[in-house]
Amino acid sequence: MSTHRDPRKDLTDDHREWECLLSTQHERDGTNPHGLYGTLHGLRCEGARLVLDRGRLRLEAGEIGNEYPLLRRVYLVPRRDELTRLLAAVAQRLAEGIAA
Repeated sequence: MSTHRDPRKDLTDDHREWECLLSTQHERDGTNPHGLYGTLHGLRCEGARLVLDRGRLRLEAGEIGNEYPLLRRVYLVPRRDELTRLLAAVAQRLAEGIAA
């Protein structure tokens, strides 16, 4: 299996969204160990969730629980602009039926 696929297929509610998100970011980062892809993959491994609400996609803690605010502050806030663009692009792909 490719590493850019959803590592948590057991979390079925947002599997399609994660497949699209990780695939899209993997296209951008490739094997860059410092890219946003690695951070997102790690968060998903820990159980982070994606919620599509009124055409907007957002990350939520999911199984990470109380650790999420710190992880968000350390790993996501510094890349806020990049992450915002990614979430918007993925939401658009999902709306157009262009998933993973």
